[in-house]
Amino acid sequence: MVKWAAAILFFSLPVAAPAQEAEFRWLVGTWVTEDGAAFESWKLKGKIVRGEGYEKATTGRKNVTEQIRIVKKGDHFFYVPDVAGRQGPVWFRITSHDAQGFVAENPEHDFPQRIIYKRMDDDHFQALVSGGTKTIKYFFSRVK
Repeated sequence: MVKWAAAILFFSLPVAAPAQEAEFRWLVGTWVTEDGAAFESWKLKGKIVRGEGYEKATTGRKNVTEQIRIVKKGDHFFYVPDVAGRQGPVWFRITSHDAQGFVAENPEHDFPQRIIYKRMDDDHFQALVSGGTKTIKYFFSRVK
């Protein structure tokens, strides 16, 4: 009986986890801000959604400004940007998420304290970063 229950639990886990992670798959691809100044490129690597923010220099070279991961740790998902520089990654707990976007928060961080990705349609999303009284909006369109 115990073996049967363990087998049921084991085989049900792989089905449950990908369904939740699938809610972030809409990000996969390359995106550009409406002014063409900044890009985000997202890939699925196993169970981790990885992104990078970058700008293109006048020479055409890519200048990476941040590495981003969406990971599951315990029962929670986290948005983890690592901005260029020496400060290291900052963990934002994803407090709500569905197929239309997510909200990630870290009230201990100076700025931002909240990051919201809102999917507009298959080819557009809005990112809002906020903290205190300051909010910055970015509108992205899919490049590929």
